[in-house]
Amino acid sequence: MGKEEKDQVINTSNPIESELELAKKELSNAYTVIRELISENTELKSRLKVQKEGEGYNPGWSWISKIVFIVAEAQKPLRSLEIISRLQLREPVLDKKNSKEQFVSAFLTQATNYKRLIPFKLKGVRGNFYCLPEWLEEENDLLHELKQKIY
Repeated sequence: MGKEEKDQVINTSNPIESELELAKKELSNAYTVIRELISENTELKSRLKVQKEGEGYNPGWSWISKIVFIVAEAQKPLRSLEIISRLQLREPVLDKKNSKEQFVSAFLTQATNYKRLIPFKLKGVRGNFYCLPEWLEEENDLLHELKQKIY
């Protein structure tokens, strides 16, 4: 028996009562879905809060400090796109920027001018990897174990 036939059988007894029962079932199903979504939303918010607060991360820091923290946390040299993607997890305000690349690039330039980050050029790769100063050897060459992480 198809759905239309069931509806016709139900509707023949008392159409108003059958519509009411059908509406009650739909409402009950909707409440169940809403409860599941609220539970999932609560869980996701708690995970996001833990991820944002992370170990030592402070949303009140300057953008330069936030970027340096992201590179230090990764424990490997990062390119600007990697820095942006990791920053977006902690700073949703980046989504509102017209050009995330230009916004972050300005702070990367300042961080390199202040020697808080050192750009490292890998031949054959477009752009720079940004490193902490302590990751470089005396000849401004990247430590061997960190080079292995970016190849």
